[in-house]
Amino acid sequence: MKKESMLKQEYRDLKCQNTPMLWDRIETNLKEHPERIMRNADKTTPQSQWRTFSIAGAAAAFLLVISLPWHVSRLRSNSSGTEEKSYYQYESTQPVSQETDSETTQKNQDFTSQGVLYYSQLNLTEYESLSLPTGAVTVSEDSAYFSEALLRDTQLLCLGTVASVTLETNENQQTAFLVYDVVVDSVNYSEDYVTDLTRLTIKSPIVRAIGQKNEILYQLQKGETYLLPLKKQAESWELLFPFAPQIQKTEDGAYLFHSGYNSLIDDQTSVVVMDQEGSNDFYYDRMLLRNDDTFLSDYLSLIMH
Repeated sequence: MKKESMLKQEYRDLKCQNTPMLWDRIETNLKEHPERIMRNADKTTPQSQWRTFSIAGAAAAFLLVISLPWHVSRLRSNSSGTEEKSYYQYESTQPVSQETDSETTQKNQDFTSQGVLYYSQLNLTEYESLSLPTGAVTVSEDSAYFSEALLRDTQLLCLGTVASVTLETNENQQTAFLVYDVVVDSVNYSEDYVTDLTRLTIKSPIVRAIGQKNEILYQLQKGETYLLPLKKQAESWELLFPFAPQIQKTEDGAYLFHSGYNSLIDDQTSVVVMDQEGSNDFYYDRMLLRNDDTFLSDYLSLIMH
């Protein structure tokens, strides 16, 4: 057992040494933006402190992940020449910058070659949330903090495609839950060795978005496929951690995940430039992509650890 623990530690150390310097892929596109840096530096709430400082004892891989939001935020501010311009404007029929189609294509190709992608290049549904009625019961996005250690509480892990999204009321007849009808594509882990599931119902609290056009943060999108860590609750399943984006699978088999999964970053990881779902969306500039055959097994190792 001791020998096995030593081997695991050596493996983790090796992964840290080989962590890719994703900064190098986008550095040439960046310019200094002191006003943006100072504006973020003034935040002193407990959550912003958690977002800024690394967990004690974390290795170089985690430090790299923490730095990614600054790089991508700066990239979003300057790549189009105008601060906070939406990447969707690059694909509109009349771009604000009046670029030609060939120039836009070249811009996307340049970003891709550096390991930086626009969300629109992934051919996923543009995010859109349901509308909430007055008096809906919601929870804050910082109700809990994410840690890979949470995955050890997973009772069921499956790849599932969302067939429908509805709202459900509580015992006081107040809208309080999101309910997903999910078609199960595959069961990847089951605490009770259940493998024959074909469809399941997932219930989640509603995380309210502040500002922007969406009213709900991190809602699963109808027709999209996700890797879902779940726990059992009464007659339905619950998302293990509803306060962050769920890992999403693209049509070509890539996985879109947030930087909280620092153990999943490897030398094939790309940065994904996205829009904010709300002003309290913490993860929009911390999204990454892997497209390889070992992502799922790497993820399973976090559950089995």
